Amino acid sequence: MVNLLNDCKIVLANTDVAAGVTTIDTAGLDTAGYDGICFVALLNSVVAGAEPTLAAQGATALAGGYGQIASQITPVVAAAVTDTILVLDTAFPGGSKGYRYVRAELVRGAQNCAVGGILAILYRGKKLPAAIDPTVLASLFGEGS
Repeated sequence: MVNLLNDCKIVLANTDVAAGVTTIDTAGLDTAGYDGICFVALLNSVVAGAEPTLAAQGATALAGGYGQIASQITPVVAAAVTDTILVLDTAFPGGSKGYRYVRAELVRGAQNCAVGGILAILYRGKKLPAAIDPTVLASLFGEGS
């Protein structure tokens, strides 16, 4: 039986950030043993005209120089929105450059954008069940009746 909690490692990559325009870079995440990583940015409020951009960046060392490794997603917000998400899925994050560490970069641009947090979901792990990250307080898999 497929079980997301056994097959994926879920990490709170960044906590909430008040409304502003600064760029948010999450800490680098070790992707060794995983074939993909999906970032989910939780946007609390975004003002009209904002263009928040979510990108994945990689490096060979945790503290090393990070470079963009995937296409970025940049929606143009025509009217103010609240409680929305941006999702960026990156398969084989190491690619030809051999990046082991990956982080999300959320560029909030020239208009205010409040962030509720950024989740990272590492998937297609080579060793299952996937380890539970310390940022996960509790998890449970239950079968329906």
